[in-house]
Amino acid sequence: MKLLFFYVQLLIIFFQTTVSPIYILTFGKGENCAGYNICNISEDISFEKEENQARVSIRLRDGRIEFEFFKNSISDKAFLKFFSTGFFVLDTDYTLPYVVSKALSLKNKVIKAGKYKVIATSDTYVLSF
Repeated sequence: MKLLFFYVQLLIIFFQTTVSPIYILTFGKGENCAGYNICNISEDISFEKEENQARVSIRLRDGRIEFEFFKNSISDKAFLKFFSTGFFVLDTDYTLPYVVSKALSLKNKVIKAGKYKVIATSDTYVLSF
């Protein structure tokens, strides 16, 4: 019984450290979230597919921030605007919200404006900042 308890605790620790939370990312900038940028990142409470939003997993990998966008959550319009060229463009710097920075154990992390390569997998688009 003690051995079973030990393995259950090990599994809990493993999943707590490897499973990334899912967020909702709103594309655009400014009050109307237009343009090329990240407008907002919020916790994934309830997601209904909208034209300028996508579900994204955010984690640290090899010292870089990695965004993994789920293809099935991206509208055709958002795909054409942000992913179809093979590059994701940020036209201004973006400061990660507190909830994301805290989850990644970062403090006031800023993603610099620039052009970032999009890596497509079967289910996701992956960006490294």
